[in-house]
Amino acid sequence: MSKIKKWKIISIDDVSPSPRFPIFRKTFQLPNGKIFDDYYTSRLGNVAMVVPITKSGEVIFVRKYKHGVEEILLGFPARRIKNGCRSKEAARDELLEETGIQARNLQYLGKVYPAPVKGSTSVFIYLAKDVEVTRQQDFDSIEDIEIHKLKFSDVLTLIRKGEIKGSDTIAAIAIASIKFPNLLKISNPCCDKVSLSESRKLKRWEVVSEEDVSPSHWYPVYKQKIRLPDGSIIDDYYASRYKNASMILPITKEKEIIFERQYRQGVDDILVELPAGEIRGNISPEDTARMELDEETGIVSENLIYLGEVYQAPTKSSVRMKGYLAEDVVISKAQNLEETEDIEILKIPVFKIFEYIQKGRIQNSDTIAMLFMAKLKFPALFV
Repeated sequence: MSKIKKWKIISIDDVSPSPRFPIFRKTFQLPNGKIFDDYYTSRLGNVAMVVPITKSGEVIFVRKYKHGVEEILLGFPARRIKNGCRSKEAARDELLEETGIQARNLQYLGKVYPAPVKGSTSVFIYLAKDVEVTRQQDFDSIEDIEIHKLKFSDVLTLIRKGEIKGSDTIAAIAIASIKFPNLLKISNPCCDKVSLSESRKLKRWEVVSEEDVSPSHWYPVYKQKIRLPDGSIIDDYYASRYKNASMILPITKEKEIIFERQYRQGVDDILVELPAGEIRGNISPEDTARMELDEETGIVSENLIYLGEVYQAPTKSSVRMKGYLAEDVVISKAQNLEETEDIEILKIPVFKIFEYIQKGRIQNSDTIAMLFMAKLKFPALFV
């Protein structure tokens, strides 16, 4: 394994449009000696998430509006971790507030990064077993939350159909099922239709006005005045509109998946990920995936299979990640990397992939989500 080097920080400037959306401009010296003087990252804080499972094996989800993507989504109870609070305490408190479940024992599942290129956020995931609702919900005034109990087979169906979209949510399900296979058994979904019991009409927020407060065109941020469904007003909600992206899962005839190992400045760590890149101009998501695969790995693949779409951070960001599968790939030429990129190619046998996830060697939530979606849609590839 080659030595991928981290970037050296020369200076950091606070260019935050608000304390509620901290952004920093950094000047780096790259490993090749060149200076990169306008790299922008956010520090929105870490998140605690909990996967609640009942005694009968049902998975409890919350369904609520996410303004970053302007959609109503299924997910798990999660919150930003306040200064001085531990991740386990934050997970336990949010579970109680959003669902009325009081869980004494939480088991740590792992940590994932939802947006490691530009964001420092880590999501700490916990499992709560044998839970039951014992009291009323007590969530924030700006929230409107439904609770749904789903059989695990129905959860798999919803992921396969693209109806669960948060990459950290799918990653949490994947990690929980890998670490507790007897509790959450992965099987072929039994049906194509899942009904959410007692689902009511949750309402979206209305944007009254917005102002561009971007510190740079490299990091677009908007300050919005929001009218909530109850008529109350939020004067200063901040959300980013970074470019959407494409990710590709390349698998060889020998059933090895091609990964990349590279430095991610947002989390200041070297990660194992699937090839991916932002969608630019009028280039289609599929062509973007094909181009990134070509440039970053030297693989040319004409036939791609669509896997689905996931959201990185739907509360504050509009970013959507499109996923594709490329089968029987062959590395046929040298990489053609940008000057800021230093990418090592890894070939990992399919049968070892979920061991890597279990041991925390793969922590990018988009990558974990795409692998899990591929396993559900094309189980024969993972035998």
